[in-house]
Amino acid sequence: MKIREANQSDIKILVNLIRGSFATVAEQFDLNENDNPRCTSFYTEKRVKGDFDNGIRYYILQRDGKAVGSVGMETADEELCYLMRLSVLPEYRGQGLGEKLVRYIFGLAQKAGLKRIRIGVIEEDVRLKKWYEKFGFAQIKTQQFDYLPFLAAFMEAKI
Repeated sequence: MKIREANQSDIKILVNLIRGSFATVAEQFDLNENDNPRCTSFYTEKRVKGDFDNGIRYYILQRDGKAVGSVGMETADEELCYLMRLSVLPEYRGQGLGEKLVRYIFGLAQKAGLKRIRIGVIEEDVRLKKWYEKFGFAQIKTQQFDYLPFLAAFMEAKI
């Protein structure tokens, strides 16, 4: 198992990982691309390219040479970064791969001297929020975005 930093040549791989992983979110919360094109479940190559252009760094987890998960990291300021678009393909879940990716971001953030990591999740996704709590994340606020059909919950952990 290996985690490596992605680059722009990995855009298609990242789109497949993100869309493949978040398809279960779309199903669970009855989201569709026509009504909710900006949801992560329907991520596009153009959006990943924009992420790279905006300084978001992606990391790909490979098992036996196959990309099975990914995560993004964006540094907001000298103390805070965002953990973004954590993705593990459904057939690889339950094996601790998501945890490896989260801990990897914690390690990078610590090496960079950052003090906090923030994430955004669907407020109604109690199971996912509880999963993040085991890493020390606690909910700090909620926010409604006009382009999302759900309330977003923001969680933060100290490093």
